[in-house]
Amino acid sequence: ADAIGAAAIVAYTASGTTAYRAARKRPRVPILSLSPTAHIARRLALLWGAHSVVSPDITTYDEMVDHAKAHALEEGFAKEGERIVIIAGIPFGRQGTTNNIRVARL
Repeated sequence: ADAIGAAAIVAYTASGTTAYRAARKRPRVPILSLSPTAHIARRLALLWGAHSVVSPDITTYDEMVDHAKAHALEEGFAKEGERIVIIAGIPFGRQGTTNNIRVARL
């Protein structure tokens, strides 16, 4: 995120592990963690540099990118024309599978 000048990191997480891994590195940009589970989202609100949001569960890669862009704009983490880094595990909803990184321009 730092190397490409991204405005934020968006972490999709079912268990919280993806967001924990990102926060552990203390990035210079904020982390927007998206989780379909309210109690996980509340726990993630305590992470360093993170803002947590309950988001509907996703099922496709395109849906992931679209939701990440929409939430980054809606929550004020990025503006039109800026880049965000999206991290997630595929297949979606399965714990311990953080294996995907995507850079997207809003």
